[in-house]
Amino acid sequence: YYWDWTKAKKFMDKWETPSTPPISVLYGLQAALAMMMAEGVANVFARHARLATMCRDGVTALGVTAFCKDPARYSNTVSSFDCPAGLTSSQISKWLKQNYKIVIAGGQGHLKESIFRIGHMGYVREEDIRYVLTAMEDCMKTLRPGT
Repeated sequence: YYWDWTKAKKFMDKWETPSTPPISVLYGLQAALAMMMAEGVANVFARHARLATMCRDGVTALGVTAFCKDPARYSNTVSSFDCPAGLTSSQISKWLKQNYKIVIAGGQGHLKESIFRIGHMGYVREEDIRYVLTAMEDCMKTLRPGT
C-alpha cells in the first residue's frame, strides 16, 4: 500500500477519501519535520556526515573494508562494508541482533551475503554509533577469533 497524493487530491476535491489515510504516518512525519526544524536542516545534514564518518572509520579500524572504494561516493545515510573472509552478512546480522539487539541489513541481490549495511540517518546520535561500534568489535572478536 502506498499513499498517492495525486489520487487523494482528486478525492479531496469531492470531500471524500480514497481509503483511510495513514494518519499515524502523517503524525510521525509532522513530528520528524518539527525535530528537523528545531535542530536546523543544515545541522541535520552535518550530523549525518559526522556520524557516517564516525561509523566508517570505526568499522574499518576493525579491519573490515568499506564496500565503496571511492570516498567521494560515500553516503551520509548508510555505510556498506565487505563481509570479512569466512563470514556472511546473515551471520553478522544474527549475532548483533542476538547479543546487542542491533539490526543491520545485508546486501541486496547478488551481494546479499557478501556485504552488510549500517544505517545512520534520522534520529541517530553519536552514542548510538559508539554502541554499534562496540558491538561490531565484540562481533568481530567472537566470529573471527585471533583478529
